[in-house]
Amino acid sequence: MHGDPSKAGSIMRQMKGCDILLGHAMGPNFIRMRDESPFIPVISRRRNIEEVLSALKGRFEFLSTVIEAKKSGKWDKKPIILE
Repeated sequence: MHGDPSKAGSIMRQMKGCDILLGHAMGPNFIRMRDESPFIPVISRRRNIEEVLSALKGRFEFLSTVIEAKKSGKWDKKPIILE
């Protein structure tokens, strides 16, 4: 079911050790994961995986900074959108 908290929990358990969770849209579970997990949700409007990976690579330094900020409790929770 869309927005089901148990679904979000199941995904979080399977993604243990990941810093970034990439999606195409920000639904209820994506927001829940932003607030209740160690993941940084990143949204990409692109559908082509090569373009998405290239965009991630181009923002690597910035994303590394955000990951460190979240780990230290200083992340502002602004959505990260890859253009």
